[in-house]
Amino acid sequence: MSKTFIQHCVTFRSPGTMFDEYTTRPIASWDPAIAVGMAEEIVERYGSKPYAFEFSTQLCAEPVADGFGGTLKVEPKTTRTSGLHYIKGVLLTYDDVIARGLTDKEQYEKDWALRSNMSSADRCIACVTKNSYMHHGNFGDDDCIVDVTGAIIERGDDPKWDPSSPSAVLSRTRASSSSP
Repeated sequence: MSKTFIQHCVTFRSPGTMFDEYTTRPIASWDPAIAVGMAEEIVERYGSKPYAFEFSTQLCAEPVADGFGGTLKVEPKTTRTSGLHYIKGVLLTYDDVIARGLTDKEQYEKDWALRSNMSSADRCIACVTKNSYMHHGNFGDDDCIVDVTGAIIERGDDPKWDPSSPSAVLSRTRASSSSP
């Protein structure tokens, strides 16, 4: 019988050419301060650095005998995950994106995909990071923003980001007809 154990991990997300780059490392506990420090050491292709990380807890086991004199690796089972911890992120509502394009035609054109994605989302809040390349990500209930020390400075479950609030619904309704 194989011995089982619990392993905590942190998975870093960095902007990729077409898709995000992922790097997973073991970590002693779900400590954002330690994870932010680890993020500083990660550099992906083209100099891309992590924009966010998430924690997971995995049930792991030692290799088991295969019955032929060898062993088989037992893949870990993820038992729990955190939301994303955006590193030094800035939150933008749909209204923020519209407003920055009203006075700047070039910014309006740059934001067309972001506006389109946000106008059709149930929760139209984006998190923008610029740790290496700019990244726009959806900011959900389980997500948060951390500063360079790992301190949580914004939480996705804060009632002000509730998509059912009247201001959020009004924002999506107004936004579909806005242009500079």
